[in-house]
Amino acid sequence: MPLGPLSLGVIGEIVRSRLGTALPRYALTRLYEACGGNPFYALECARAILDRPRLPRTNEPIPIPPSVGDLVRHRVCHLTPAVRQMGRLVAASSDPGGGRTPARSPRGDPAFARRRRR
Repeated sequence: MPLGPLSLGVIGEIVRSRLGTALPRYALTRLYEACGGNPFYALECARAILDRPRLPRTNEPIPIPPSVGDLVRHRVCHLTPAVRQMGRLVAASSDPGGGRTPARSPRGDPAFARRRRR
């Protein structure tokens, strides 16, 4: 079943509910135009915008990479080595969502693994 783009209002609500802040209307409109209603791309782009020291002004370009892959790559590169290693372990797991988490966290905290299994 093909899905079409989400509306500007829905994208705004996703950004607000997931990131805890609402973008100004001009920024949200430009974000929506750049992302074409794709909720994942819009959310990742909004994160990139909010990670900057200040929001772009109305006449400034919004810093949106040309692809979702570029955005995700940038985000992953800023994770700690231990978190990236944990991501590799989960990605390589035959059942990443089925409760087979490593017995220890990357920092050696067994309580972390117990919390994840609940």
